[in-house]
Amino acid sequence: QHSRKTAKTFIGELYEDDPTMQYAIEYLKTGAFSCCYIWHDKDVNESGSLKKKHLHFVLKYPCKTNISVIAKLLQIADNYIDTCNNETKSLLYLIHRGYEDKYQYDPEEVKGNGALYTRFITLVEDESEDDRIMRILKLLEGVDHVITMTEFVKMCCEAGVYSELRRGGYLLAQVVKEHNDKYLYANT
Repeated sequence: QHSRKTAKTFIGELYEDDPTMQYAIEYLKTGAFSCCYIWHDKDVNESGSLKKKHLHFVLKYPCKTNISVIAKLLQIADNYIDTCNNETKSLLYLIHRGYEDKYQYDPEEVKGNGALYTRFITLVEDESEDDRIMRILKLLEGVDHVITMTEFVKMCCEAGVYSELRRGGYLLAQVVKEHNDKYLYANT
């Protein structure tokens, strides 16, 4: 069910192994639209198994148009495309920014062109160092056991904040120590 029938910005999902979607996948790469897209190959479902590889995209059409027009241009069924309710959230969803329970994709994996791609780059780069450190602290808050540094480094890499961990190594090692002390003292 589509949220609206017409818009300027659209979102969608395409599957690599579906031959009916190959034209759309190639068309997005041509630059005919201002767009951003990324392959998701590390998403898991509720049972923990890997989801089928798929491409998420956000595209902007020059003027307000109907979903069926975009679907026809991409040569896909219109149930694989929807209108975009929040462009910022849709762009950040490409890398799962703001969805910490999902795999955090590297912004470098996002491809695209035009103003929408420029906006994505700006959104990713505009996250302050404070915001990235807070993301690390929130990751640690979700851990309810003593954590090894190896596990912590892996968590930071998966969340896309390793550069902050590297820069704040000593300080964040102390934060991990405090975290571990809290669980050690609680269990004695």
